[in-house]
Amino acid sequence: MFLFVEITPEAIIPGKSYQDKATGMMRPAQAKQNAYLHSGKAYPLPFMVKVPESGPYKPGRYLMTGEVFKTGEYGLDYRGSELQLCSFDDAAAIITGKPAIQKAA
Repeated sequence: MFLFVEITPEAIIPGKSYQDKATGMMRPAQAKQNAYLHSGKAYPLPFMVKVPESGPYKPGRYLMTGEVFKTGEYGLDYRGSELQLCSFDDAAAIITGKPAIQKAA
């Protein structure tokens, strides 16, 4: 099975602030982006990804990276909070050891 995630140019969903129970201070929640998991079925599965501290993902197709899947007590556990995305071009450069080919403008 081959899975990839697509980020579309939809608006960023801002996080709602919440009150920290320990300190009583208001804390900002992390913003999210709409994403679509393509798994070879007729329709992609919509879900949300957290916006990284470095800024939102650009629209495009990404591979899932990070410690997303771990062996758990009952098999494979999905840990969405650990999800990171890597662009196809960056993944190709890592695999081949060569920089991605830049398209002419």
